[in-house]
Parts: sequence; structure tokens; C-alpha cells
Amino acid sequence: MPCVAFAGVLSEELAPGGSPVEFETLRADAGQRQEFFEDLAERLRGRREEEARRQEEMRREMQRLVAAFHQAVMALADGGERAAGRFAAVQAKLDRAARAESLAAMRAAVYEAAEALKRESEAQRAETASQVEALGRRLEEARERRAARVEGRMAGREAGVRALREAVARGSGLAVAGVVFDRLPMVENRFGRVVAQEALEAFEQERVLPSGCVGPVYAWTPQMRVWLVEAGGDGEAVRDRLNAALGEPFEYRTVVGGRVVTLVLEGRWMWGLLGRTDVETLIEEVDLFAAGAPSRR
Repeated sequence: MPCVAFAGVLSEELAPGGSPVEFETLRADAGQRQEFFEDLAERLRGRREEEARRQEEMRREMQRLVAAFHQAVMALADGGERAAGRFAAVQAKLDRAARAESLAAMRAAVYEAAEALKRESEAQRAETASQVEALGRRLEEARERRAARVEGRMAGREAGVRALREAVARGSGLAVAGVVFDRLPMVENRFGRVVAQEALEAFEQERVLPSGCVGPVYAWTPQMRVWLVEAGGDGEAVRDRLNAALGEPFEYRTVVGGRVVTLVLEGRWMWGLLGRTDVETLIEEVDLFAAGAPSRR
């Protein structure tokens, strides 16, 4: 009867709310007793199989987690020999987790790998930050040197006026093109004079030179740049070419302070064919346009 009582407790645990065990009936009827124990054994087997299935599902889920973790580590370690060596210990822990037979051992290995990954990631982040800072300093030094060279070669208004007069005197088939970047001071205030100069240089290389620019760029004012452009005698063709080059905003991507930024240069532009208008009148028009007056062309 103690066995029957214990079996009754198990039966209630396996099927709560079921019919209570009739101990007197089981004591008196061997057939019912046999049937009762067989049913109990079957339910115990079912419970063990269900538990085994759950454990296997959890183990597979943990293995998927380990695989994803492993993939992340490999991506982080894909940074050269030093990074690969740094993450080798983490990878070894993950390999041990993947081979673990028990869920507890697998979980412990994954947590251990996570802690190691955190430590190594922080170490790599500090090292990377130092490298980025050093790279940023070298970039700024190179920018300063390049800006100094560009400004040293850049001609001003007086040289531009002289070039216009000489071109007219030679009877050259040229046009004058000018762009005023009204928002240039804002770009300089936000990103620095050197970065703004770098963006203007890129604008000249990508937009102005392909349109047939001849000779140097003239800094007519701090916000205005003037170029001489091949005209070929067709004024409308020149205007269309300049409109395509100068009429749309120019986006320039660069690195400032360790992050990628996009600068937008947008300017008012004018042009005039040399020889069509008196050169002194054309020079006056350029001055007025630089001061904010609309172009008469």
C-alpha cells in the first residue's frame, strides 16, 4: 500500500485534477492495480520524452545563438593579424560551447565567451579610437598644407581684371563665368576654413574644369570665384554648358572630426562673352553681381 500511495501522488502530479485513486479498490483487485501501474508508467515515459524534447529544442536554440555569436566574433576579428589574435580566445570558448553535451555547460561557455568578447571589444575600441584620432590629425595637417598651397597659387580680383583685359586685347573667344557662394561663411563657421576651401577645390575639379575652364581660378571676393571659359563663338551653347555645370547644388562628402559629413555648395552664377560687351562694363557687372545685384545676362 505505501507503493500505491506513492503512485497516487505521482498520478496526481502527472494528471492534476484527474480521478482520485481508490486505494481499497486497488488493494482488492489485482487486475485494476496492474492496469493502474501500467498507465502510470506510460505517463512517466511520456513526461520524460516531453522533457527530453524541450531540452533538445533549448540546446538547438542555444547552438543557433552560438553560431550567430561566432559569426559576430569573426566579423569583429576581420581586422588584421592583431584583431584575429585578440579574438582567438573568444572563438575557442565558443567552440567549446558548441561541443558541450549539456545545456548548463553550453550556457556557461556562452556567458564566459560573452564576457571575454566584451573585454576584447572594449580594448579594440580604445585602440581604434586612438588610431582614428591619429589619422584625423594627419588628415588635418595634410589639409592645412594643401590649403596653403592653393591659396598661395590663387589669384585675386586684380589678377582677374588683368586677365579679362588681356583676353579682350588678344581677341580670344572666351567667356567669363562667376559663382557667388552666399552660404560659404556658414560652411566655414561649421566645418572650418580649410574644409570649405577643400570643397570649393572639389567643385572646381568636378564641375568647372569639365566645362572648358581656361587658366586659374580668381578669388574675386571671399565668396566669389571667377573663371575664363572656352566659348567657341556660340553664346547659347556656352550658357547651356555653364548652367549644367553651375546651376545645380554640389554635394561634397568628406571626413571631419572622425565622421563622414556631406557639404552642400550652392551658388548664384553669371556669365558674359568677352568682346560682346565693353570689358570695363563687364568688370563692373561682375563687381555688382558679387555685391548681390542680379545678373543682367
